[in-house]
Amino acid sequence: MTRFLNALAAATLCLALAGPAAARSSVPIVNHPQVSWAQPAGEALSLAQIRDRIIQACQDRGWRAEPGSAPDTLLATLVVRNKHTIRVNIAYRADAFDVTYAGSDNMNYVVKEPSPWAVSQELGSQPEARTELIHPNYNRWVGLLIGTLRARLERSAP
Repeated sequence: MTRFLNALAAATLCLALAGPAAARSSVPIVNHPQVSWAQPAGEALSLAQIRDRIIQACQDRGWRAEPGSAPDTLLATLVVRNKHTIRVNIAYRADAFDVTYAGSDNMNYVVKEPSPWAVSQELGSQPEARTELIHPNYNRWVGLLIGTLRARLERSAP
């Protein structure tokens, strides 16, 4: 009986220690408005060239890009291990682009609403804002995409 209790205690301890280590807490979604890039020397890219370079950069990173719901926008989708899916809107102009959250599957997305009962501690302080939270890999994957987008847009035409 003592051996069983020792084994049970060891298993419980392992589960208690492994649970928090395996779970990652959600972080606020970071949107990226007005991301600019250095235009290639002597080149003024057309919107069609910018779109094509954005599509190529998405493909370079394993994202799928398709036309968005508005002109000069793309919807980019990344599927990781057939388990996690994230979608971002990419709106582009001649001098900058915006990357904003469009949706996700299996990424622990949640909206944290401000508490209606929260009392401000400081006079004149801003009220708590609505916050969108997601798995921390979302911001990492989008950051890598943005780096690739900028590199592709800054590259001179072959």
